[in-house]
Amino acid sequence: MKEHGADSISRYKHKTTFYDPISHEEIDLLSRLKQCGSLDMEVLAGTNKSTKLRIIAAPVPEEVANIRRMRAKKEAKKRGCSHELLQLMAWSIFITTIDDEDFTIRQACLLYSLRWRIECIFKTWKSNLNFDKIHNVSEVQLRVLLNARFIMITLLYERLYAPLEKLVFTKIHKHLSLMKFMHFISRNLESFIKQFFDDGKKDDAIKLLLRYCTFDKRKRKCFNEVVDLIVF
Repeated sequence: MKEHGADSISRYKHKTTFYDPISHEEIDLLSRLKQCGSLDMEVLAGTNKSTKLRIIAAPVPEEVANIRRMRAKKEAKKRGCSHELLQLMAWSIFITTIDDEDFTIRQACLLYSLRWRIECIFKTWKSNLNFDKIHNVSEVQLRVLLNARFIMITLLYERLYAPLEKLVFTKIHKHLSLMKFMHFISRNLESFIKQFFDDGKKDDAIKLLLRYCTFDKRKRKCFNEVVDLIVF
């Protein structure tokens, strides 16, 4: 991926072994974190110790760490959780190929949080756009069908969701939920377009968006708010 100009970022998986790039000795991650408090270092990984990676880690509030431990214990009732794993939950630990020194732990957290957006997009395709429903057809028909669906998805996003999201936010400082919007528009596309492009009924169309397609009140930031915070 790196050779083709792409970078990756993922959470640390317990028991993954890392080595010091100079001494090639195994790194005791927990000891390093306890000693330094936070980490931003280059390491080696893989059976041949040839893969260069970067570890970025920062402590989390005790409340967050305790919630993680509680969930981990609940999910691993039978096999249990090691003491080391429970201690490591006091930090957010990321493994990345991004070697830019200006890339901070805060940006790592924000960037990694966008993974949920990908999950939401796939769920939207599957639940509202029937992307998972494919008939038994020939290869040519399948390619036509998939391309048609991709075109529809692109048009709905670029020509409807994106401009309407901007319009709604400008008017009332609320964001449109992609999943709610696609759910609504997949069932009311024709009637909504007629109403929206009728000057006399445009306000009514916007009211429908506000009623059915905006995010509920919550403390957690939505995707539209998070992505504005990521600056490289």
